[in-house]
Amino acid sequence: MAEPTQAEIVEFYRSGLHADAFVMQLDHDGGRLRRHQGMAVQRLAQAKGKNRVPLFACGAYHPLKAKLHAVAEPVAELGCTYSEAILKLKALSVEPKGAAPEAEALVAYFAARLAGKLTFLKARGDFGTLLPVFVSPVPGSETGPLAWGLNRVAKDACALAGDAFVFRPMVLRGAPIPSAHLSQEPRLPELQVSSLMPLRDPDVRNRVVVLVDDVVSSGNTLRAAGELLNLYDEAFARGLALARTSATLRDRSGAEVV
Repeated sequence: MAEPTQAEIVEFYRSGLHADAFVMQLDHDGGRLRRHQGMAVQRLAQAKGKNRVPLFACGAYHPLKAKLHAVAEPVAELGCTYSEAILKLKALSVEPKGAAPEAEALVAYFAARLAGKLTFLKARGDFGTLLPVFVSPVPGSETGPLAWGLNRVAKDACALAGDAFVFRPMVLRGAPIPSAHLSQEPRLPELQVSSLMPLRDPDVRNRVVVLVDDVVSSGNTLRAAGELLNLYDEAFARGLALARTSATLRDRSGAEVV
């Protein structure tokens, strides 16, 4: 069997057969990925708390007893608080069956909020002149971005933000990782790096990639994915979350709320 070309791997990934694409790419370029994973772990260890990959957030919430999120900011159009809306979005991993106006409203709200933050950062000069900016959701499963929820939010946000932003999933999760936003312990950077695999795409070289996550607590997920993209794809990664934890003891991310 002929070795797949990079173009074939990219097309295969975009076709939706993520798990097969993951195996193909490991066979094709596994050695280079492992070297860059080691380099990413080293760079994260040397950062000593400083953001080598800049992190931003669209809002904030307070964890309560590590199970329930509550924040004073109400969302009138959704009839709940911002934190409750985040939790509802987390539950939208697949497209709801039949008419789902609540789900559509939830996605539309976060897409508009995310689009506004992307255009704000662009106007502020955070992306320089490196346009277009590629926007990639951080996957919640081993097979890449979830079919709905955050993935749909990021895609719709790019459409709202204009031609300067291109939706393109760029990171696969190669191993399952337990959810961190309900835990008191942050995910270890080494574990994060070894569980993530960037999809090599020649279009992103020397471009800015914005990695979008739903919640940032320690920042280890976005930093790990960003370092891998910086090294493996020679990109300039940024992290942007829909919310960051605002409790003093929990929030180690240093994410700027924009």
